[in-house]
Amino acid sequence: MLVNPLTAPQDSVTVENALYNDPRVLEAAAVGVPDERLGELVAAVVSIKPAYQGYVTEAALMAIARQSLPRFAVPVMIVVLHEPFEHTPSGKIIKGELRKVARRHWENRRRNRTGREPLANL
Repeated sequence: MLVNPLTAPQDSVTVENALYNDPRVLEAAAVGVPDERLGELVAAVVSIKPAYQGYVTEAALMAIARQSLPRFAVPVMIVVLHEPFEHTPSGKIIKGELRKVARRHWENRRRNRTGREPLANL
């Protein structure tokens, strides 16, 4: 479950299922990224099927998410990876590493937008 401070908690499975509407998506994981004002925002990390690598963009996936999800549940960013996710022995996606990937991308975007380091990294 993801916390979305603008509304009720957002179920990560709902976000992930919306991304699975694109048949080129191999795996999808909804994770939280930090937000100074709201606490946490919904982001997603997807892995693309090998035959479609290089052909799927964040913008295309965002369009699918916007069509399938209520506005408050649309991820603020979708990180597109070209390798499968790591799984537990029982087959569950290990989201801890994907959270780290999403947070790195989020911080890089914030840094590029403001031209300065985020406070947490100073």
